[in-house]
Amino acid sequence: MNVSIKIIVPGSFVTGRISPTKGEGLTKVKKRIPEIILQNGKRQEMAFTEALDAASDFDIVFKGANIINYSRNKATVFTGSPTGGTLGHILRRMKSDKFRLIVPVGLEKNSSTDLLQLVNKPQRKFRTIGKKIPKLRLVPGELFTEIEAIRQFADVEVTQIGSGGIAGAEGAVVLAIRGEEDEVHKALKIIKKVQGEPAFK
Repeated sequence: MNVSIKIIVPGSFVTGRISPTKGEGLTKVKKRIPEIILQNGKRQEMAFTEALDAASDFDIVFKGANIINYSRNKATVFTGSPTGGTLGHILRRMKSDKFRLIVPVGLEKNSSTDLLQLVNKPQRKFRTIGKKIPKLRLVPGELFTEIEAIRQFADVEVTQIGSGGIAGAEGAVVLAIRGEEDEVHKALKIIKKVQGEPAFK
């Protein structure tokens, strides 16, 4: 049996990323892998814009974020392109199409900042250390954090009660899960299955 293995360099799927100003960072990424289009669970070889044009209210588009305000269900993303990049394509088509936009994002990016007020402020040029700061744009989608992920598997109440850590847990969050005993056990069982997975680099 012939097995074809394709090695994907970490960061190949990621654009608009934040990486260390000093150090190696993601310098190994030479070519960005385009968006993945799935239809009935199978990958389709088509352009992202073509997929958006063909999308309907049965389709889902995933778009990440750089910062969120969870309590207000708001998210923003950095866009370096004058046309808005990937988000620009999505927003232009959302005016007429009815596809569902979901923002998968970790609670490590949660902030109390009023993001609506932030993006409406005049975005002048900033003096920065390292790379320049791109423009901030609102992502008008549904937030999907660790809280929503747990609720997919169990009927529980999930609350963030801590953030951060050390020794590799710098982006971690501490969650309190409340509910009926069997539902809490159901949630913990799922969490234990994925806990300890290698970090995305």
